Amino acid sequence: MPTDKPLTVDEYIAAAPAEAQPALEALRATVRAAVPEAEEGMGWDIATYALGRGRFHFGYGKGFVSVYPGADGIVRFADELAGFSMSKGTARFPLADDPRDLHGLPLDLVARMAQWCLREEPAERAAAPHGEKGAPRQRRPMPDYVREALEAASLMDAYLARPPYQRNDYLGWITRPKREATRRAHLTQMLDELARGDVYMKMPWHGPGARTESVG
Repeated sequence: MPTDKPLTVDEYIAAAPAEAQPALEALRATVRAAVPEAEEGMGWDIATYALGRGRFHFGYGKGFVSVYPGADGIVRFADELAGFSMSKGTARFPLADDPRDLHGLPLDLVARMAQWCLREEPAERAAAPHGEKGAPRQRRPMPDYVREALEAASLMDAYLARPPYQRNDYLGWITRPKREATRRAHLTQMLDELARGDVYMKMPWHGPGARTESVG
């Protein structure tokens, strides 16, 4: 059955607007260099890289290119993606006025996101308890300094009201950095978001218990 949809990444990039093609080529080269063993193809009508159960995608829209690391990937890299447009599972990078200018494209970050999506996250998911869909990759214990900060701010109830994946991700995000200053900054952000009630990792959140109006 004939189709005019691109069947390969070469065709996909060739069919993109001229102003997006240099950025798309840069994304392609970055992902290939970061995870050379990944299989390249098309999925959901965008460029797709697969390695085992891992997937990473990129695409384009009017005035931007985008990467699709999934909702967990956006949470994992939220701090580094600050300043870019994000939605659940997607990060968008604006195109420069000169298509050849790629300085605004965070290619090093894209490489690490691709490696995480294709190599690290699948391994973490495989280690999760069998049969627990969406189970945390690693159940994080709460350090004493986090518990003390929550209690001092009277936010323990707000923390416990968040879904288990958010509690687990917050703890991992706070405890992973090697620098004390980074851990403290992440802790402060969590406390601020719990106090607001409608934010999760700098993104709007309207789950159970979330406030319907933002706090100024």
